[in-house]
Amino acid sequence: MKLQYMIIIFAIIIIPITLLLTIYIQSQTDSIALQTKYDSMLLDATYDAVVAFDSNTLNNENSSNKDTLRETIAASINTFVNSLSNNLGVGGYSKEYLIPYVPAIAYTMYDGFYIYSPINNLETKVNPDGSTYVSGLNYEHVLKPYIYYSEILDNGYIINYSLDNYITIYLKKYDDIIVKSGYLLGNDIEVDDDEELEENVSIITDEISKTIEIKPYKYVYSTNHEKIYKDEENKLFRVIDYKKQDIINDVYQYKVEGSEVVERVINPDNFKDQSAKVYYIESKKFTEEINNIVDMPDYLKISSINDPEDESSAFTQHKREVIKTCIEDNLNNAINSYNSQSEKEYNFKMPKITEKDWEQVFRNVSVISFFQGIPAGLRMYNNYAIVTSTGNKEYVDPSLMYLIGNDEIYHKKDCKMLTGNNLKGYPKYDFNQYRKNYNSPEFYYKHSKNGTEEYIQSCYYCIVDSANPQDSDIPVDSSDDNIRNKAYYTALARERYNLIKTTQNLK
Repeated sequence: MKLQYMIIIFAIIIIPITLLLTIYIQSQTDSIALQTKYDSMLLDATYDAVVAFDSNTLNNENSSNKDTLRETIAASINTFVNSLSNNLGVGGYSKEYLIPYVPAIAYTMYDGFYIYSPINNLETKVNPDGSTYVSGLNYEHVLKPYIYYSEILDNGYIINYSLDNYITIYLKKYDDIIVKSGYLLGNDIEVDDDEELEENVSIITDEISKTIEIKPYKYVYSTNHEKIYKDEENKLFRVIDYKKQDIINDVYQYKVEGSEVVERVINPDNFKDQSAKVYYIESKKFTEEINNIVDMPDYLKISSINDPEDESSAFTQHKREVIKTCIEDNLNNAINSYNSQSEKEYNFKMPKITEKDWEQVFRNVSVISFFQGIPAGLRMYNNYAIVTSTGNKEYVDPSLMYLIGNDEIYHKKDCKMLTGNNLKGYPKYDFNQYRKNYNSPEFYYKHSKNGTEEYIQSCYYCIVDSANPQDSDIPVDSSDDNIRNKAYYTALARERYNLIKTTQNLK
């Protein structure tokens, strides 16, 4: 009997414990599964936001204008919220339901970043006589003003950094502020003296019938970094809103005469672009000028040892730390501020961003989204997602420059399939689809095979990357390293020089 009693007592004790442990383990498993599901949904929504951003910047010729850029980001945020709500199955509630769980979204750009987070806005109402009055405060999410990647030195100088080697320095001299902007150059690199550039252009030829003509035209860049085209009659024109606008007055471009950069009227009979050469001449002079400022810190003393293009250089390491600190501090402030104002019974706080994810931020335009405070089983969800853009026109990514070879396929610089003595380079986004006009469902490509409408495709081996055939029998006789490097750095310099920057016209 004693054994039977012991078995009964054992069963009374163990069975409830086993059931409780089973329920607990199942709840933990469900929580982890739900968190993984939220991770996937957050990543997908952030990816959709980046795709929307890329599409709108590619097809908007004014995308670098700050007002236009803010509209583009606002549309991208709406895409994020709609995507996340649809994935969560709360599409009917949409923004009003989800937005309280989004303490911040950051759009890291070329030389600064935007933060979308809540602030106290003055709420105004209208009197019967038409006048307005402040009725109180309205706590709502807004896109905050642009913040530069900047630091203040001990001597009072302000340095603005960018994702590449472009900087802006604010120097105080007596009662004046002197602004210097330019690219820093650590090594001399050989580029083409001039280039003949050509691309397909979509032009509305009849406004009533909306007839569209797509033809290849040669072009050069003006001193305003605007593309100027030349037609079959040797006349210059620009394209605005898909419409051809003939140029009547003189328009200028930068030319190199000796070792000096001068402005010259664009001549259709000598229609060549020298942006790459101008880039290196001006960058070299700017670097020498910065190096001659006596009280600059060592990491801003540029040389072949401290090359700003080298990821391990003192300049690059310090610049990245500044970018990281600026973003972290402002995101922390935004999320902490939200935590003090939110009606949710949850302690909103910024999760730690991994070094691997920071590497993404340093390499191109990125979106960092935060999603917190929503129940996930036994826990409250708190995580972030980072997606890097590869199809925007806000930054010239050196890793996304491609060369067109003899096979009329575009390749990476080191691809063994690349052949030819007359290589021409363009950024990756130039090979994307472009709308024929703003509202058109049809697309075209800027670069097509000679004499056909067939677009230039990417090299298969460059897509898979690791599949580059190192031991193949394919000859590589005409495209040696010097030719490749010269074409690559010419294209990179040209595109960098003509990238629209907010500080380039400051004096």
